[in-house]
Amino acid sequence: MRTRTEYLFLLRPWSLPAFGAAFMAVMFAATMQEIIASFGMTPYFAGFVPAILVAGLLGGAPAGTFATLLSIPIVWWAFMPQLADRLFFPPVPRSARPDPEITAPRAPALSRST
Repeated sequence: MRTRTEYLFLLRPWSLPAFGAAFMAVMFAATMQEIIASFGMTPYFAGFVPAILVAGLLGGAPAGTFATLLSIPIVWWAFMPQLADRLFFPPVPRSARPDPEITAPRAPALSRST
């Protein structure tokens, strides 16, 4: 009977390598998400679930929590840009937009002044 778990690669919880492994797992999931999305498929963030699971199994609960908290802004910012743009940068109303008839003739003059 084995008394040690030498066949598992485990990292010490709260250690820098555990958080580094969690960071690398999330970055790998984000890279795979972008590669799969470039082929036209929509994986619906399925790669982040195994990344969080692997980070939690290798580095413990703190690394799994770190991977989860790191995944949230990455998914929100990188893969849902329309939602983030509408929340933080609302569309400018038509009445507040500059008139193109006034600004277009001035554009060449402004570009030559510098």
